[in-house]
Order: sequence, then structure tokens, then C-alpha cells
Amino acid sequence: MFHTLTRSIVAIITAVLVIGMVPLPANAGGARTTVAFIGRPNNPAEAGCFGEWFGSMRNYCSTPSYFTVPLTVDAWGYYWVTVSAYGASSANNVGCQAFGVFKTTTDWASYYGSGTRYLPSFGASADIALSPVYVPGDGALFAACTINPGGQINVVKIAW
Repeated sequence: MFHTLTRSIVAIITAVLVIGMVPLPANAGGARTTVAFIGRPNNPAEAGCFGEWFGSMRNYCSTPSYFTVPLTVDAWGYYWVTVSAYGASSANNVGCQAFGVFKTTTDWASYYGSGTRYLPSFGASADIALSPVYVPGDGALFAACTINPGGQINVVKIAW
């Protein structure tokens, strides 16, 4: 009995020490990513303009389209939104902004906005890092992008 108890205590202490030495990811609990496919064009008539490829959404029409991606938040506060997007050239540019919306929005929009930022480079997928945006209590968060013809958005990440 004594040896079994001693071995159990030693095993527990060893497990606690090992678990304590395993580093957690830097963003544990502080980031969330979603694919663009969860979003939609603001104008339902433009739904046919977009094609999906492994969660990315590309604009196949000849005119720019405004595409909105809802984002999940658990609490009020500031959120940092980053949109991963692609444009082969400046003609395929993508410009995005984030909005923290009040739950009491009616005829007049009540929101906090990040301001618009565009792709920093072309020819490869690049991150569009938006300014932090505040989400009020019981509010909502979404990213909205103007996607030029041939441009695409891949994933949207939020961090807090």
C-alpha cells in the first residue's frame, strides 16, 4: 500500500511539473480565425460574382463588390482584425474595414469603425492589418471588404 501511494504521488508531481513546462501557444484564447466563405456580398444580386475555393472568396465579376464577413466575439472590448487577401496587381486590390456594432442600431447606424486599409503588396497572399475596433457590450463585429475584379479574401482573424 505504501509503495502504491508513493508511486501515485510521484506520478502526480511529475505530471504537474511536465505540464507546467509545456508552453502554451502565444495566442491561446486570444485569437480566432474564420474563412471568408462564411460571409456574403452586401448586394444579394452579386452572389453569382463570387466563387469559393477552400474557403476563399474571389470576385469573378467585372466590377468591385462589397463583401461582409461576420466575426464571433465573446465580450465587449477592443479587437484587432486582420484580413488575409490576394490580388495579382493593383487592379485586383482589396480594401477592408472592421465595424463594432451596437445592439441598439435602428434606422441610424451606431458603430465603431476601424477605417479602410488596402493590400500592402500584390502577387501573393498578404495580410491587411486593420486598426483596433471597439465592440460595445452585447454588440457585434464584422469585417467588410471592397473586392476588385479578380481579388479575393481568404481568412479573417480577430485577436484580443
